[in-house]
Amino acid sequence: MWIESSVTVGDRPVGLNIERLDDDGREKTAAVLAWLTLEVLTGATPHAMSMWHDYAAEILRQHVSFVIADQADPEHLGSAWWSEAVGYALVEFVRHNELARSITRHLETMRGARVGVLPES
Repeated sequence: MWIESSVTVGDRPVGLNIERLDDDGREKTAAVLAWLTLEVLTGATPHAMSMWHDYAAEILRQHVSFVIADQADPEHLGSAWWSEAVGYALVEFVRHNELARSITRHLETMRGARVGVLPES
């Protein structure tokens, strides 16, 4: 099922078509986002930020489409505009798929597991 949403980027309204994932897809996506976020926050891997960005881009390619009214050539909107639009789209994807609670739960579980394996000071 696809959900229509909208955001405003700069002064331009942008329509978003967001795929609502099934339960299994939501849980897997939340787990991967949590793991990659924790990798970025802890600096555990040298390419953590790149992996996070790659996964976010994959989510957007597969599950979100942009509808920009009155824009014949959206590439000319510029990289700053697109960065903002992509950020809003990812937030809307997380919101419409109700991923925040699952991401938080996975982060807490993963943090607890990491704390359990760290040597005592």
